[in-house]
Amino acid sequence: MSQDPPATTRPASVTKPWVCLTSAVAFIGAIAISWRQGLRLEETFLVSMAVFMVVQMILDLAVRKVHRNASAGLVFRADHFRRNLSLRRSLIKLGGLYATLAVMALCYWLIPMYRGYFHKPFWDVLFLLAPYVAALTIPYFILVDALMAEPRDGYWHVAQLVSFRWSRVDWKILREYAKGWTIKGFFLPLMTPLLVRAINGLPGLPTTWSIVDVVAVVAGLALCLDLGFVVLGYTFTVRILDSHIRSANPFVYAWIACLICYRPFWKFAGPRYSDGLEWSDWFAGSPALLVTWGILVIAAKSSWAYSNMMFGFRFSNLTHRGIITSGPFRFTKHPSYVSKNIAWWLISVPFLSRSSPLDAVWFSGGLLFINTLYFVRAISEEAHLSEDPAYVAYAEWINEHGVFRWIGRAIPVLRYRAPKVVAAPEVGEAT
Repeated sequence: MSQDPPATTRPASVTKPWVCLTSAVAFIGAIAISWRQGLRLEETFLVSMAVFMVVQMILDLAVRKVHRNASAGLVFRADHFRRNLSLRRSLIKLGGLYATLAVMALCYWLIPMYRGYFHKPFWDVLFLLAPYVAALTIPYFILVDALMAEPRDGYWHVAQLVSFRWSRVDWKILREYAKGWTIKGFFLPLMTPLLVRAINGLPGLPTTWSIVDVVAVVAGLALCLDLGFVVLGYTFTVRILDSHIRSANPFVYAWIACLICYRPFWKFAGPRYSDGLEWSDWFAGSPALLVTWGILVIAAKSSWAYSNMMFGFRFSNLTHRGIITSGPFRFTKHPSYVSKNIAWWLISVPFLSRSSPLDAVWFSGGLLFINTLYFVRAISEEAHLSEDPAYVAYAEWINEHGVFRWIGRAIPVLRYRAPKVVAAPEVGEAT
């Protein structure tokens, strides 16, 4: 166990709330303007995401200058750039990228799920943007390669692998690279269609301003903002924004607990935790309880969305892309998980059933199973992120200052404990 005294100062966050909030407003504003201009759904998606990306990128690069963070692994010196500039190495790395994309394309072609209707929005967007992305990739690789302190990254090692120069391959870097692309390759095609559907399902302003209508508007906005930052995060795993994947979670149980929560695995493992009635159905006969419960739902949904907004360009399951300590993370280590699980209890009220009390117990057990999955995800993330001394300092600070510190004091086994040895983070390993 670490012998250092508890942290008295909260470590700095890799993201800033004002940046994330500004880009979120720009994103929703772009959707609203696109609607007023009569744009189609696909056009609305592209325009709003472009505005979202540009605003976030300008604030991160021009104002916060994240590209100069030490963790970005870039050196901004003219002598370094001239000495390090190598068109040959850049082309080799581009070959590594194209080899990776070829493997991904083969996987998508072989797996029937990706040829279904659900993933159509992803393919529509991908085929439309592919020529522009391909054109921008070439100068980007040349620029970033020349700036990198250690340019032989995952792309370079993939190129060595496919050209059978295996003696040059650093297998540790290659494993991290493969895990990072597996995560991105699974979640980006999953989240993009969900975001398109969330934009399409955004409700307009309520006409009656009843608590049920207000909750529907808040829930729609929360889902859209959450998925917007999710898609942004999985898309921009790039070093120039210091949003590259620094490491992927090494624990098998972490991957199992995470993947179960998403399609197609959820279809087989996910329990039922409601008989179809929600909070507004159960409490419709009690206006005071309806309003009170609705306010709680709004608070949980808003907290969930705000928590995920704090990731900026860095949202990604099963990865380390920098330690966030601001916004809701000022109060607890897992605000998104806490808010999401509370919201599920408030919305589905599984402890009530029109069938029988036994069904209510069964539904409650099903939701408790989901809560347990998220608890496992939380502890696996802590075990992974504790490889970074910044996270250890943050978690120890939360031990003393977080809103749930009383739980750790009452149940010591739930209190965060730093690993015995915390290694210095390795910069530039994964991309």
